[in-house]
Amino acid sequence: MAFLLSRRGKAALIIGIVAGSLAGLVLLWRIALAVSPSLRSRAPYWNAQLMVRLIKWDQRRAQAQAAADTVGGKTPEETLRLYLAAVDSGDYRRASTFFVPEKQKQERQSFSQSVPADIGRIQNLLVEALKRGGTYSADGKEYVIHQPIFVHLVRYPAGNWKLLEI
Repeated sequence: MAFLLSRRGKAALIIGIVAGSLAGLVLLWRIALAVSPSLRSRAPYWNAQLMVRLIKWDQRRAQAQAAADTVGGKTPEETLRLYLAAVDSGDYRRASTFFVPEKQKQERQSFSQSVPADIGRIQNLLVEALKRGGTYSADGKEYVIHQPIFVHLVRYPAGNWKLLEI
């Protein structure tokens, strides 16, 4: 069945298997601690080490996911134009892909709960924001427009720009 999955589907399957395996190991560890008094005395140290490893693993996974995400423009302005084009065509699922992954679901829900007039007002404000332009952070990894609407974009490892907030 794995051969029928897309590249993204295979990556999600692998991440799921690894996450499930780690959860199983944590469960076995908890059982061993409950049964063995000698292990229990060393548990705080081992638990701290395990948590550090899990956090590092999660950071590596997030970095790999960000590096693989190439949706977005080569400039913040291009990302905003692509986003506006998707919204203008009514393709809200596509429009949400221009946001960082952790905000995409929220953005889709926002579209489904909005009336067309409100979406049109936001579009007009974003067009005006594009005309006015914004400023880059000192390290060049963030771009912010303050007026007439707040827009915050971040640069991803692949060099593309993603919306963090509108």
